[in-house]
Amino acid sequence: MVTADESGADAEFHDGTIGRSIRFAGWNVNGLRARFDRITAWIDEREPDVLALHELRCTNTATRNALGAQLTRQTGYTVLFAEHVAIAAAPSWQLSVPDDLMTDGRALATTATDQAGDQHRVISVYAPNGTKAGTTKHEAKLAWFEHFTKILDHELAAAKASNTSVIVLGDLNIARAEIDIWAPDRYRRRNLFTPAERAALQAILDLGLHDVFRETHAGSGLYTWWNQAHDSFARGRGWRLDYALTDSDSADRVQHAVVDVAERAQPGTSDHAAFWIDVNTRA
Repeated sequence: MVTADESGADAEFHDGTIGRSIRFAGWNVNGLRARFDRITAWIDEREPDVLALHELRCTNTATRNALGAQLTRQTGYTVLFAEHVAIAAAPSWQLSVPDDLMTDGRALATTATDQAGDQHRVISVYAPNGTKAGTTKHEAKLAWFEHFTKILDHELAAAKASNTSVIVLGDLNIARAEIDIWAPDRYRRRNLFTPAERAALQAILDLGLHDVFRETHAGSGLYTWWNQAHDSFARGRGWRLDYALTDSDSADRVQHAVVDVAERAQPGTSDHAAFWIDVNTRA
């Protein structure tokens, strides 16, 4: 692996040919309709092979499908939807019938087949926020993670049996460690950073998934979300809530891991940064 990059610069070897790296991207867009033009522009600029979208804020199925059809017309990408998340893939890719893993529209899975015929189990996830520690919603979030962990365990076993890579892209609404939040002492017992939430995220990693960004970037300041209030982005007051998790074989083939802070700096964009990993194809 190479070191993670926060510059937003394109990976020079992503050249569109077989044998190149594969670009898996994720983005909490904080509203599909509100961010539609930014999404299509970002696809044109960054050229992801697979893009997982989170926090669509578009509960009407007909509206989602209409926006998906429009995205396909403009970019050529195939789009699959659940209520809160989506997966889009470049024209040369094939996507299987999607699975709503949690039946609540927060975790969507598909088997994506690349140009060489290799298969990748891609999971787009938007975890519950939890609102406030100690509340019913917070307890429901922890229960959700317990169930999601069991689902992921099954997904990993099935993928291993079929020699399929696993790529989880999502807003997990948890800061994993003190290094993942600008002021850990201030938020240590608050929602998104409680010991119980962090243990829930660790349970997912203990299944054998790799936190690609942390493995490629050991330093502080690697954030993916900044509150829109209080000029948090300009002041560097961020959190790392968004993750790319992969199986071991894919983690070994990661060449770049990028948080697109250049996009986050644009007016009218989401409060989350888009991110991507470039994974070399199998030899």
